[in-house]
Amino acid sequence: MSLQPQQTLGEITSTILTAIGEGGEGVAAPATVAMVQELIRRHQSILVKDAPWTINRTRVAVELPANQTIVDWPDNFEPGSIELVTARKASDAQYEWDLSAGITSLDRSAWITAALSSTSYVPNKYDFLDGNIEVGPACTEDITLYFQGMIGKASLVEEGDRPNCDSIALALKAEIAFRNARGGDFRNAIPLLVKEYDDYVALLKPQQGNRRSIVIGRSWDINDPARRSDNTQQRHWMFRNSRP
Repeated sequence: MSLQPQQTLGEITSTILTAIGEGGEGVAAPATVAMVQELIRRHQSILVKDAPWTINRTRVAVELPANQTIVDWPDNFEPGSIELVTARKASDAQYEWDLSAGITSLDRSAWITAALSSTSYVPNKYDFLDGNIEVGPACTEDITLYFQGMIGKASLVEEGDRPNCDSIALALKAEIAFRNARGGDFRNAIPLLVKEYDDYVALLKPQQGNRRSIVIGRSWDINDPARRSDNTQQRHWMFRNSRP
C-alpha cells in the first residue's frame, strides 16, 4: 500500500470555496478562484519551511567522475534543505561515508599538496558555492554522491498538482488568509479556524521526523551529533576499521 497522496490544488480550492459558501460548479467568480489559489501557493511556501514534513524527505544520487570536484545543485532541493552528504566509490559499493560541511583555505592547500603525490584520495568535505556544490579533495576514481534532505515546495499550477505539505493544514491556512482579506462577516470564523489549525498541527507533531525527533520545525536529530542519544555507542565490529 502506497502513501496516501495529499489533496490536489483543485481539491483544496474546492474545499475552501465550499467553506466560504461559494462551492459548486460556476458559483464562485473567476477572480475569487484565482485569489484562493494564489493564497494556497503562498501558504504552501510558508508551511514547507515551517515543518520538516516526513513526505518531503528524499535522497538523490549524483554521479561524480574521477578528478572532478563540482556538481550541479540537485533538482528540487532549496538552499538550507540538504541535511547530509555521503559518497560511495564505484569500485566499492559496499562502503559509504559521510562528508563534513565547510571547506577552508587550509583544506585547499592540503589538497594541492596531495595532488602532487601518487596517493589515492577520496573527498571528505563539501561546500555550497555559486549555485553549485563543491567536494574535495578530488577523487582518483568515479564516485556517487548522495544528497539527503527536504525537497522544496511543489509547483502548484495545474488542478492536479499536489502540495509538498499537509493539504488539510494548507487549506485551513489559506482559508484564514482569504477570510481576513475579504473582511466583514467573513472574519467572524477566523478565531475558530485558528484554533482548529493549531490543534490539527499539534496532532501532526508526532508524525513528523523519527521516533526521537517529533517536534515540528526542528531538524532530524539522527543527523545532529549534539542531539544523538547514542553517540557514545561503539561501531559494530564489522565496520570499526572501515575506511573510504
